[in-house]
Amino acid sequence: MGTGSWFRVSGWWLAIAQVVAVLLFIPTRALAETRTVIVRDPFLLPSFYPDALTVNEGDTVQWVWDAANADEHDVRAGTTPGNPPATYQDVFLSPLGVTGITFEWTFDRDFLNNYPASGNTYQYYCGPHFAMGMTGEVTVTRVDKPFTAELVNWQVVPPSSSPGSGSCSVVMNGEETQVTITCDLSVANPLSLELLSGAVGENGTQVCQINAAGGVSGATCVLTAGDADLLWNGQMYLQLSTVEVPTGVLRGQLVHPGGANIISGTVSLSDSTKVPGAVVSNGTVNAVSASNGSYVLTNVPNGVHQLTALKAGLTISPNAGTSPVLVNNSAAALRDFTATAGTGAAPDADGDCVPDAIEALDGSRADDRGSLREHITSPVYVLWNGFIGLTNILEIINKESVAVPITVRLYGANGALLHELSFSLAS
Repeated sequence: MGTGSWFRVSGWWLAIAQVVAVLLFIPTRALAETRTVIVRDPFLLPSFYPDALTVNEGDTVQWVWDAANADEHDVRAGTTPGNPPATYQDVFLSPLGVTGITFEWTFDRDFLNNYPASGNTYQYYCGPHFAMGMTGEVTVTRVDKPFTAELVNWQVVPPSSSPGSGSCSVVMNGEETQVTITCDLSVANPLSLELLSGAVGENGTQVCQINAAGGVSGATCVLTAGDADLLWNGQMYLQLSTVEVPTGVLRGQLVHPGGANIISGTVSLSDSTKVPGAVVSNGTVNAVSASNGSYVLTNVPNGVHQLTALKAGLTISPNAGTSPVLVNNSAAALRDFTATAGTGAAPDADGDCVPDAIEALDGSRADDRGSLREHITSPVYVLWNGFIGLTNILEIINKESVAVPITVRLYGANGALLHELSFSLAS
């Protein structure tokens, strides 16, 4: 719903914090604004100055008590006493005071949808002085809201093996009664595009269907209020069908554009022993699990992400509910993995027990045994055999012209540190 607060003049930092919060949830606007109304004694007309404002959805109205006031005033949402109450009657209500007060209210999406008003015009008044004409109103202009969807085959339920891709832009109009859809499709023989309500991993309910044979540009679909809420919360998706596969070949969940989210979790063995040094990735952002097994992926854009975890000598699988994961202007926590020790590391093209993905991160070739980095600036992980009577030789080459400090750590299968050796390798 709308957000409001009151504070003495010295508390300006609260206003700044709330304006920033508004920016996070109004993606169509570069900058949400704060508009000021001066609260004055009734012999000054208008006593709310100005007494009529037009603002955009997401803007904040700030009422500031005039320093020259002699009377007590407040700001009350709704119609004046004696009239039928408004749907938003007393939803915002300031303290009563003479001077030194600032009160504000943000006219955001939740407030507008929960407390609809004719023409999006919200009336307010001063309790002690409404009979003297001390009233005002705020008219809110609804704004369009953009969403995006990347169409891929693995989001289809069950996953499709058909090739192709697509990128779609969806704009919900200000009154949230329809969407306009435009897509860039790279797929043979497109047939239809469906807008459906449903979560990631579920087959949902159709909202509308569009003929995609000639491409999709500016197509519209009608929305209910419930549809609009589902779209806003990431619970709608687009699915593309072709002539050959009319049941669906590509799918993409609709999300707010942009985003810089966090995905976090833990990598553990089946006995709950934590696994350090596992590389967790969504395909573009990587993180290495810490000594307590925890990992954090940062700056993850809004969308649906497949998560993987790799470590030499371990097979690591996502727990139920870990992958795929939807982030949509929100963090995703408890995305945990379970590792099985001593079961190899696949895919592993050269059979050196170092996963191809880790060798790629190390700068090594996946088809050449070993995982030496050209420049060792962070941990490199290799499988170290521990059979009785087997001698292991670790060869480290310094290609630099100066001595390089080296630290070698030996871990057990459960991730525990068994031995550590530090030395300087001459040039």
